[in-house]
Amino acid sequence: MPLEAYIFPTQYNASAPSTCQPSPYPPPLQEADHGSLEPSNATGSNSSAGAALDELDEFRSRILQGEGDNGTGAGRGRHVPDSAGAAAHRLEPSGAEYNYAAASKGAKVLAHNREAKGAANILGGDKDRYLRNPCSAEDKFIDVELSEETLVRTIGLANLEHYSSNFREFELYGSPSYPAEAWELLGRLTAENAKLAQRFVLPEPRWTRYLRLRLATHYGSGFYCILSYLEVYGVDAVEQMLQEIISGAGPDADADASKLGGGGVLRNDTALPRHANDRLDGVGGSGAGRNDSAGDGAKDNGSRVAGEAKPATGRVPGGADAVLKIMMQKMRSLELGLSTLEEYTRALNHRYGARLPDLESGLSQTAMALDKMKADVRGLVEWKGNMAKGLGDLEEWRSTVSSKLDDLIRDNAAMRSGVEEMRSIQETMQNKELAVLSISLFFACLALFRLACDRLLLLFTGKGAGRTACGASKGWMLVLASSSFTTLLVLLYN
Repeated sequence: MPLEAYIFPTQYNASAPSTCQPSPYPPPLQEADHGSLEPSNATGSNSSAGAALDELDEFRSRILQGEGDNGTGAGRGRHVPDSAGAAAHRLEPSGAEYNYAAASKGAKVLAHNREAKGAANILGGDKDRYLRNPCSAEDKFIDVELSEETLVRTIGLANLEHYSSNFREFELYGSPSYPAEAWELLGRLTAENAKLAQRFVLPEPRWTRYLRLRLATHYGSGFYCILSYLEVYGVDAVEQMLQEIISGAGPDADADASKLGGGGVLRNDTALPRHANDRLDGVGGSGAGRNDSAGDGAKDNGSRVAGEAKPATGRVPGGADAVLKIMMQKMRSLELGLSTLEEYTRALNHRYGARLPDLESGLSQTAMALDKMKADVRGLVEWKGNMAKGLGDLEEWRSTVSSKLDDLIRDNAAMRSGVEEMRSIQETMQNKELAVLSISLFFACLALFRLACDRLLLLFTGKGAGRTACGASKGWMLVLASSSFTTLLVLLYN
């Protein structure tokens, strides 16, 4: 938003719809609501503050009606000039329109798609050099830095090269900084299929410093899409401020500026409004006489502007005194607006002063609730600490139990291996016992059989053979006794 929008917000809020009587003084609440918007968006108002604004305007209207003693109606039916309608393109000293996208003025190309060739040629002014883009490229764009922050109103594009495709639909984006976090769409426009210069007026003028031109579609089936030049027209902050000051100063200041500046400023054919604070310069008959002369001057100026080819807005070459006078009028207007605002503030203070105790009680209750919430939060924090400590102890106990279980598992495994070893040893011993038992039984049976044979032999033979058999049977008796004793020991052990 330009600087003069903050100094003279009346000019930017003039087109805002209002149900109350229009007023020339700057409404502070409205300025705060629209301070972050563009001048062209001043037609929208904040619905939540609409009632307060209406009350402020009504209060200001009553103040003005109380001061109007002459009854001439000079303070009624004022017309605030439309800043959008009163502004035009800036002109160079030669009379040509000022191109903010010219390389000679300081504009430059910052970025473009990688398929583009000769991007800087569209700012050079040489019609034989151009930007060449393959029509098959998906995203054809170019980022341009203007010579200064500009209220962009019109752009000029052209393709002067034959045997190439013309651009058709394109999009224009703006940003106050670069690299831009988010590009603001200024307009989607469509060009004609012609090899000539074309101009496009934006639907809504916007303040911007950096432009992005994106070529979306094209005519024909040529291989290259050519752009010969890009031109940007509008006004900068200084030009806009001068236009607002001069168009809102009234016919007297216009006449002074024409005399001192040698006619260096041309006004719009519809922008010869009466300044909203003319009656601050005088009261009574003098004010009425000035209004009459202003009406004659307005007629003369209107007939002069009607004969002009177009509304130009050049700089004031020698109107320093006229501009100073306008600034003094603006200062007086601001002083009166400030006094009105002070009265309105006192009225609001008196009106809403009774609500302060309720507000204080509500704040105290809120503070008590906050203290209670803080205490609850502290309790929760302590509970969380205790729970964390308990969880830590539980985790430590779990680790201890886990280590003991691991030791027990290892001992169990060692014991199991020992048991298995003892079982194997026991099986071996059992096998050995069976072997000893079987051998003992075998020898016992053999000894019994031998003794039985010797007895039979003793019965059938004589005494001589019996003595020999008796000597042999003693050995078998010893074998039978030892085998029986061994078998008995094995059986008793089991």
